[in-house]
Amino acid sequence: MVVVQSSLSRKQLQVICCYTQLKSYQMANELLSFRGHNEAAVRLYLQHWMCQYQTGFLLNPKIPTQKEDLMILDVACGSGIWLIELSRSLPPSAKLTGFDISPSHFPPKSELPSNVTLETSDAFQPVPDHMIGKYDIVHVGRINMFVRFENPGPVLQNFIQMLKPGGYLQWDELDVGGMLPKNTDSCTEHPCYDQLHEMGKVWMETQGCTTRQEINIQTLVPLANLFYRWVGEMSGLFESHGLKIHDFQRLPTHNHMARPWTAMQVMAFHDFIENDVIPSTKGNPALPSAEKWRELLSGVEGETQKGLRLLVDHVYCVGSRSL
Repeated sequence: MVVVQSSLSRKQLQVICCYTQLKSYQMANELLSFRGHNEAAVRLYLQHWMCQYQTGFLLNPKIPTQKEDLMILDVACGSGIWLIELSRSLPPSAKLTGFDISPSHFPPKSELPSNVTLETSDAFQPVPDHMIGKYDIVHVGRINMFVRFENPGPVLQNFIQMLKPGGYLQWDELDVGGMLPKNTDSCTEHPCYDQLHEMGKVWMETQGCTTRQEINIQTLVPLANLFYRWVGEMSGLFESHGLKIHDFQRLPTHNHMARPWTAMQVMAFHDFIENDVIPSTKGNPALPSAEKWRELLSGVEGETQKGLRLLVDHVYCVGSRSL
């Protein structure tokens, strides 16, 4: 039982209430639903191109591509856009394969380059025999929300199994756990974002995406919040699994991309809240209502229109398997 002293502010009481309510809920289904509608597709394409603009490449230039009959795999390929664009810069002998747990965003086969193949598979299950030691290059992009309990080790081991001896792994992520609001002269306060952010983090904890255990009642500072901390520690993760590091970078979002990135982030919030968070709260009156989530989301959109910026760091790591 938590005893709350009367000296706590109203905001503190709201956050504590949100934490204790959501803490008791565990969703039985998978974390993310797979939407094939146009809005989700547009956001994924937009995110892909903005991330490419941020890093300046599709495939890290430290990864050699001169080999004949190059075998490349894109894990969680989504729409296949990374492979489609990459195929333009590689010789026809290169074979590019992508897989995703859902084909909801796959283009028709007739719209794919002749050397690009897309199929369904689950990266978190044991690697099929026909994929073990098959690829010269494995690319992974933005799967952090599927990594449960801050433990990317097992899925990383799967990626390594897919590599040929000497093969390269490129893993790109967005450090969503480190997302912080950026104030501007026209927007110095953002109460809707602050509350939505806290509710979102607590909801993510109930899904196993963070191992937060306790919250300091007086300061509201989590006592053990590992919210996607592994993203910023990928180089150590690679090395602990025997990979040689060739590049590791953390890139803040370019200032001149702050507005479009924020607009894209609001799209992501809307998709996530409407299709994942709200359905998980139905039938449980102890949880924040759909109306509350939508009210805060609308408030956040208004705050961004006044100048609030929502930015994340782009993190990528390149390593190779020993010969």
